[in-house]
Amino acid sequence: MVWWLIPAILGVIFVVGIALSTINDWFIENQTVNSSYGEIIRERLKDGNYKVVAGVFNRSGNCTAQQAWEGELDSDLQQAFAGERVIRIEL
Repeated sequence: MVWWLIPAILGVIFVVGIALSTINDWFIENQTVNSSYGEIIRERLKDGNYKVVAGVFNRSGNCTAQQAWEGELDSDLQQAFAGERVIRIEL
């Protein structure tokens, strides 16, 4: 058996999936009393995966926190986007 295949296989299994619950948890952790809304933006990458960027904005429209993830979208996140590129969430 070729032992080097085991880490390679595990690496393939560990493909990062982007879950809506992960993004929601991030919003909860990063909102403040001045937070007004959040936005999630997706961009399809050449390899077929997505880059998703989330931001928390205050009442003045200034970004107070942001985070980016890359990977496959889970079914909940795909449904949330519903063909759109940007999702706005009231906090």
